[in-house]
Amino acid sequence: MRFLPSIKEMLHEAYIDPAFKELVDSFSAQKGHINLTGMTETQKAFLIAAATLYRSENDPQYGSESKPEKAGGKKSGKNETSAFPVPVILVSDELSARKMKSYLDAFFEKESVILRGRETHMSQVSASSREIEQGRVNALVKYVTRDCGCLIVTAGALLTKMLPMGRFISTTVTVRLGRRLAPEDLAQTLISMGYVRTREVEGVGEFSKRGDIFDFFPSGSDMGVRLSFFDDEVDQIKLFNLNTQRSEQQLKEYTILPASELLLPPKDWERLADKMVAIGDEAARKAAAIGADRNNIDTLLRMVGKESEALRSGGSFSGWEKWAAVLEENTESILSFVRSMGDTIYVDEIAQVRSRMDGVAADFEARFRNAFEKGLVPAECSTALMKIPDVFRELDKKQVVAMAILPSSNNGLPGGVHIKIQGTACNSYRGHEDALAELISGRNKEGKTTYIMSGTGSRADKLRTFLFEKNSMPVLLPKPLPSGFVYPAINMILIGTQDIFGVDRGIKKKKKGGMTIDLFSDLVPGELVVDDENGVGRYDGLVNLEVEGTKRDYLQITYANDDHLYIPMDRLDHIQKYVASDGRTPKLARLGSAEWSKS
Repeated sequence: MRFLPSIKEMLHEAYIDPAFKELVDSFSAQKGHINLTGMTETQKAFLIAAATLYRSENDPQYGSESKPEKAGGKKSGKNETSAFPVPVILVSDELSARKMKSYLDAFFEKESVILRGRETHMSQVSASSREIEQGRVNALVKYVTRDCGCLIVTAGALLTKMLPMGRFISTTVTVRLGRRLAPEDLAQTLISMGYVRTREVEGVGEFSKRGDIFDFFPSGSDMGVRLSFFDDEVDQIKLFNLNTQRSEQQLKEYTILPASELLLPPKDWERLADKMVAIGDEAARKAAAIGADRNNIDTLLRMVGKESEALRSGGSFSGWEKWAAVLEENTESILSFVRSMGDTIYVDEIAQVRSRMDGVAADFEARFRNAFEKGLVPAECSTALMKIPDVFRELDKKQVVAMAILPSSNNGLPGGVHIKIQGTACNSYRGHEDALAELISGRNKEGKTTYIMSGTGSRADKLRTFLFEKNSMPVLLPKPLPSGFVYPAINMILIGTQDIFGVDRGIKKKKKGGMTIDLFSDLVPGELVVDDENGVGRYDGLVNLEVEGTKRDYLQITYANDDHLYIPMDRLDHIQKYVASDGRTPKLARLGSAEWSKS
């Protein structure tokens, strides 16, 4: 199941919108690109989820809510998409990717994953963190095994040249109970798959061997796998917790997936290493001919020597990214692989994606030119990234949905059909819970459903109790969504977590603490409150003040000497209920003094 029942019921409401029906009908007819405009940011994620659900229920190539294979289960093969559609969303940068992920995770049962661009080092990398590489491999494994809600791809990842994904998918090894397999042979196989041998497994892509115990931490998994051997026979297969190193669940078999994108057949290692050396020697000769600094030439030769030797001995090495087009003639983009998987591609604000690709390409070209002119890198490494026109040619090979809040000439795809699905931002009800209850009650009487993405925990329980006492009956959904939206075509109001509880703020730790105010109704006149800047004050109720011609409700906080501070309702997050650690009632702080900041 890819959607919680309550979420699924909400997504079904989109089906009655004629514009949404036009959207999904365009998928079926493959009428070319689609330019979709008018939505809010979070509504984009809602529509992606609704369209994915519709496709899973109506496209004959998918089973209805089929259960996908997980990493460690059966192998997935190219074009094997029967498990469930996984939409692919192209975004401009890291911040946009994380925002989109937070929106999508509210609707899909499984978390979405982010495929980021690969770092391309021009100089020798002596010690490189594998975090980015492992993040990419994890995203690819999750996508291939259909173990994610969506795949989010940054502009940098669109320009990243990849080795053939068919090789990535087929490079697996399955261990099962009773199989005869020499541990050292398994070790060499894992090395060729990008795993690193360590004394003790602590991170993804590592393996270790201690006596008859063989541990490894595979990509796409939250737990390590422990094999016990009896001579050369697999005797036990268990999952284990990396923190405690304790074995937990027993398995009958496990399919190990790659830990690196650089998967070169061992028979090619020697030949490709020789090719790198020849390229390095030629680059050094040309650099010397034009009078390059001898130290730089020596640095180049040392880099090529070290990286070629690493390739000879293990097939993978830090810094291989700049050699991608040298090591593999048939590189491909993530888009060509997605096309082969048959998934829908969405582009979020295509003008921003195009602009970010320009920036990534310009940065790479500047770094390459600087290194090349100094004789530090061979000319062949200039082709490590894809060209932007090639990316758009790849996009044109398959139907793409360009999503934009506002329509404009440069923020869509040429020749695409235009569909408008209108939406507006939801009002904030932070500090206005009575107004929220009144809205819901009114909609209940009209037979309209109001949805609230309240998340879970104590504050969600408080909200449920409050609304129940007010005889207001919304549908409370257990996942958080930062901000909601109004979808007029289907009379839907979806209220986000921050629309009610405000933005989560990190409160500086003080000697005297505070307790978060989840709902305004939690606050009673006469109670002590605390904020980071002014210290302890007393909440004395609401006052209505006119400021610059506008009347608004303010919280009146009283401090020593009967000084008052008026805080707008939308800044309720800036104060907390005062909780004394010793049970004593403190004195009110002096407004504007530095006493509290020193405590």
